[in-house]
Amino acid sequence: MLMRRVVILLAMAIFYMIINLNIPASVKFFAAVVELGVVGEWLRKEYKFDGEYGLFLIKSRKGINKINEVALRYERILKFFADVSVAVAFGLASFLIINWRPAKERAAIVALGFFVMLLISLFVSPYALDVILSTVGIKGIEETFTGEVNLVYPVMLFLSGFCGFISYSLLAHGVTVVSALYTMLTTGFQQEVHEGATLLLPGINLPFLEGILALALILVVHEGAHGLLTRIARVRLLSSGLVFFGFIPVGAFVEPDEKHLAQRSIKEQERVLAAGTGANFFASILLLLIFLALVFLTSDFYKEGVVWFGFLQFIYRFLGLAFALNFVVAVVNLLPVPFFDGYRMLELVVGKKIAQPLSIALLIALILNFLPAIF
Repeated sequence: MLMRRVVILLAMAIFYMIINLNIPASVKFFAAVVELGVVGEWLRKEYKFDGEYGLFLIKSRKGINKINEVALRYERILKFFADVSVAVAFGLASFLIINWRPAKERAAIVALGFFVMLLISLFVSPYALDVILSTVGIKGIEETFTGEVNLVYPVMLFLSGFCGFISYSLLAHGVTVVSALYTMLTTGFQQEVHEGATLLLPGINLPFLEGILALALILVVHEGAHGLLTRIARVRLLSSGLVFFGFIPVGAFVEPDEKHLAQRSIKEQERVLAAGTGANFFASILLLLIFLALVFLTSDFYKEGVVWFGFLQFIYRFLGLAFALNFVVAVVNLLPVPFFDGYRMLELVVGKKIAQPLSIALLIALILNFLPAIF
């Protein structure tokens, strides 16, 4: 037991040394991943955890028991929350989707969804984009949402929520990229077009430790919400627990009985799917408030020389990334493309014949949004 603790402490010390080395970010990322992978494999074999390649799962019945307890106690509130999340996802169109409620209730839920969308768009989104763009060091993505067609975006948000908003944004910028490529190939003139999407990777373009912890928090929030609505739908949870890479927690998971869930009503499936992104949206609002409050309360300490200046910097970076990435992950997860919640939500509403061609178009647009980073 003592030897295990010594090895873990030594691994932590080596990891700390790696992330503080003055070397290129890509090299630092590779070294940290290798070290965590080796440690993770050792821990997995030593403690006989499920997993592979340095990732392992710590399963517990306590998580399921807690989810059951919360779901039972707050069932009505959580159902209402999930329906509001559907409204945030699909905007005005959600009035037709949440047809399991009376018309007056639907109108109230859609109105509340509009308020949440407005709050996120005006309050969270500008701060989140500023944090992401300044951290990643990309210029120009904000131009995707400006120009002659800028009025289209709020209209899309109003009519079809964040699902329609992100879909239209990708398609519109994809068309811009195609136009620029055509101009370059036919005239030789290279028009300046910025990428409309980028990967966010801790250690590459995000602070390593803060980025991993922020992403872990996002997964806990997201999966926890899925788990709660899964139990409310009377679908059995097979397992739950934490995901580790090396000694660092990188997320949480709940494993529902997918076959049983697929047999539930559209109402219950929509609620389960919408809950994850809804939780991330609400978490982004809450974390932003905490971040701003902390900055205000500690402004006198925000200067070099204060004993815990470094710790404050770490907390600022973590909270900043946590609220910003909760927002980004929530929006991106509403994309109606395979493996994203947005696709399954849309497929339940319009069917595979419509959802599938749209997802193919959006996948092509997504690739096009990445292209300017290559050229």
